[in-house]
Amino acid sequence: MILKRITKEMRLKWCITACRRLPVILGLPFFLLSYLLVKETYPGNVNDYEFTESDLNKHFTFSTDGDGDVMVFLHMQKTGGTFFGKNLVKNLKLKTACRCLKGEGMLKCPCMSEDQKRYWLFSRYSTGWKCGLHADYTELTECLNSGKLNELEEETRQRRYYYVSVLRDPAKRFISEWQHVSRGASWMASTLRCNGRSPSIKELPFCFSGDSWRNVTLEEFLNCPHNLARNRQTRMLANLSVIDCYSADMMDDPQKRLLLLNSAKDNLRSMPYFSIISYLNESQYLFERTFNLEFRLPMYAQKNRHNRFSGNVLYNLSPEMRRKILEVNDLDVQLYDFAERLFLQRYQYTVRNDLRNIPF
Repeated sequence: MILKRITKEMRLKWCITACRRLPVILGLPFFLLSYLLVKETYPGNVNDYEFTESDLNKHFTFSTDGDGDVMVFLHMQKTGGTFFGKNLVKNLKLKTACRCLKGEGMLKCPCMSEDQKRYWLFSRYSTGWKCGLHADYTELTECLNSGKLNELEEETRQRRYYYVSVLRDPAKRFISEWQHVSRGASWMASTLRCNGRSPSIKELPFCFSGDSWRNVTLEEFLNCPHNLARNRQTRMLANLSVIDCYSADMMDDPQKRLLLLNSAKDNLRSMPYFSIISYLNESQYLFERTFNLEFRLPMYAQKNRHNRFSGNVLYNLSPEMRRKILEVNDLDVQLYDFAERLFLQRYQYTVRNDLRNIPF
């Protein structure tokens, strides 16, 4: 009863402090203390969806020795992917560290085998945008299956691809993208390839003229029907070939919308790992258990001012504006609900397995 009267934020703060001191005294690992203190704050019934053993039991002995294992990071805009991507190249305990190059402008830390001939991480900070700027699931799979790593390594060999990604609350993510775009940023260089080609202007019209949409208002950002910020996570996680790629009605046609949503859900089920940025403790724990890799420093100690900032902006909007944001991101809302429950069931499944191995 006492725990129910303590806010989530207070519990997390207590856990962060207590878990540094109590494991030795109580003989309990960090993940268990986090589980006991925070689990009551999980949303609703995490068992709302039916997940199979194969959906939940994700555990691999991932090799960074160039034996064929390649982690592929699907980096969706404004989800916390930059933070996660930097942790992959700079914060993992590795036999051969990713070697960060200086003076190259954007951070570049090739993550390769000891002989520096084979990549084990395909991501922005390891290889660069070799399959296109913020390549989505469709682009990545087409690009890698056509031999992009063979080209980079100058070697043809068999590989096992492990796709990973990061998701974020749809409303907060949308606000964050609007703020980014209104400051003059754009992803005009994105190729958006599907079935071997980029969409035409007729298939995907622009929302603005010129090089950027600087100073766009939130209302303008909301009202453009071709804005790729709408339902971005669903579109980028789906296999777009199920709807014959891009078309002007792709987000309006009920059948196409359902196909996109189901494809994105199926791809999340099959992914060995994805993170939800608002669950950093759980995300780190699941990553380490999934791939048998460890981070040097806890991720919770490094984040997350951006998440708080966009959350504050959202809170100060009118109820009508918040409703419109959710309305134009309705597929992402459904996908995020699915992803959150899958993520939490994977977490609880893995914790229960670990508990069986703790001698009490």
